Amino acid sequence: MMMQLSEVGVAKKARTHHFREDWLKEFSWLRYYKQSNYMNCEYCTSYPRTAGNTKFADSTGTSQFKHNTLIKHNLSLKHRVCRDMFINQKATPLPVAFRRQMTVNQSADEAEMMLKFNTAYFVAKEELPFTKYKSQLDLQRKNGLKLNETYNNDTACAQFVGVIADTLKGKTYTKIKDAPYLSIMIDGDTDVSTKECEIIYARILNEGKPMNILIGHIEVKHAHAQGTFNSNYV
Repeated sequence: MMMQLSEVGVAKKARTHHFREDWLKEFSWLRYYKQSNYMNCEYCTSYPRTAGNTKFADSTGTSQFKHNTLIKHNLSLKHRVCRDMFINQKATPLPVAFRRQMTVNQSADEAEMMLKFNTAYFVAKEELPFTKYKSQLDLQRKNGLKLNETYNNDTACAQFVGVIADTLKGKTYTKIKDAPYLSIMIDGDTDVSTKECEIIYARILNEGKPMNILIGHIEVKHAHAQGTFNSNYV
């Protein structure tokens, strides 16, 4: 039951992703091993204990060739710690000074990326169209924020929302998996087109307090028990 619940959403056809050479220019820490067809992080493989449980720190790397995966790793705190340790150890004093300045610039870029992530989250949370993302950034520029023109369109917004969704799903899975007690609640619903739907909740104990977690929402052919049973959630 738990394994089925963790796979939130309707099953999708498997899609093959391939490594793109231009990622090596975008992410200086990225290393790709063509013969074995995997990638990892130069910084994190140098300090695997600091990097923690990530495939990017593993000598066998990862074959999950997705741009969103690289963005998430680049923004992670442990990756940035490994980056600073790598720079300080490998470079001589003068290059260290230059690299530190580069790190400051990178930190500013990361702060700007977080701002754009937050804006994309706002767009999704308020159920606005992705095309409103650019106008939200323009408003922030008018209010005095300095933002560059990269990731400044609705396509970038959709990518950011995808990354955020994957992160939230991962946290939801971890909470449910680690919960000592679990109950499932299924509630019938009707969407705007009057189609029968089911909303699935998990009720768990979180730090001794009950918590309801939305697992998903799915259309069913019939609202009776057999229709619910035949859905992809149960």
